[in-house]
Amino acid sequence: EYKTRETIYLSALVNQEAEMSQLRGLASEILGAFGDQSLATKRGALADSTANMEVLMLRQQARAKEHRLNQLKDDVEANRFDQSNTDGKALMQKCKALLSENRELGELMREERLADLRVALQNEQRKNAELQQKCEEAVEFCKELGQDSEKLQASMAKVAGDLLQAKNELEMLRRQRHEARVHRKQAKLQRQQAERLAAEVQSDLAGVEACFIWLV
Repeated sequence: EYKTRETIYLSALVNQEAEMSQLRGLASEILGAFGDQSLATKRGALADSTANMEVLMLRQQARAKEHRLNQLKDDVEANRFDQSNTDGKALMQKCKALLSENRELGELMREERLADLRVALQNEQRKNAELQQKCEEAVEFCKELGQDSEKLQASMAKVAGDLLQAKNELEMLRRQRHEARVHRKQAKLQRQQAERLAAEVQSDLAGVEACFIWLV
């Protein structure tokens, strides 16, 4: 972490030094215009108020950059330490203690997380075992239900056959009953006809017998 911070400060310091070099070069060029006759045009330009304002702004920017550069140098020096001196050793010990503490905390958190995961895994395994047992019971129940259904279908087929046979027998009995009724009616008519015929014959015989007696 300190190496990274030092690298960042050094990079910013290099950038600031580059900007300061540009500003110093520009300032030197402007100041040199007053002593060089060949740069009279620039010297005349400094008589302009606008040019003077720009030069003033550049000087202010240069001072600000220099101040920032000094701050960065101070920060670099403040963050640079020697591991061999007392402060460096104390800082290294503190860093080692923090790293050890972080490692212990990481191990503790990992153990707690693993414990939670173990409990969750055991719960899931228990639920899966219960679900598997229920599935096996459901399969066995469906198997028994299928067997009962086959038996019930066989019983229903037998009952249907018995009902059909009973229906046929009942139809036969009805037909026989009807035929017997018809036979009884026919026999009754024949008996009545025979009785009438016998009565007529007997009446005729009585008439013949009366005629015979009268003739005698």
